[in-house]
Amino acid sequence: MARDLATALGMEKLPRATLAVREGEVLPYPTYTVRPVSLEVFENFWISGALWLPAGDGPHPGLLVAHGHFGEGKSSGESQAPAHAMAARGWAVLALDTPGVEESNVPGRQIHH
Repeated sequence: MARDLATALGMEKLPRATLAVREGEVLPYPTYTVRPVSLEVFENFWISGALWLPAGDGPHPGLLVAHGHFGEGKSSGESQAPAHAMAARGWAVLALDTPGVEESNVPGRQIHH
């Protein structure tokens, strides 16, 4: 029944992609680095994020930061402050944007406002 409803509403299933990663320029800090990243989670559907990595080989404990309802996504102070604080304490931190956040100017990506 759910499939019939999705078809009736014109909602197609998005084809999964092999997880592809685009990496931006590394931003150095005294004890860690920050790197912008984008992940292709569905074919031609990318989610932006940022990766904080502490210095040293690791392994490092990891933390995922979800930005909540802040319109600035991973760039909001509410996401940045804990990510920087945890990276400075030796944690690897990945902050991901909800799809569409910070990308509302990309055609077809105005998912929410």
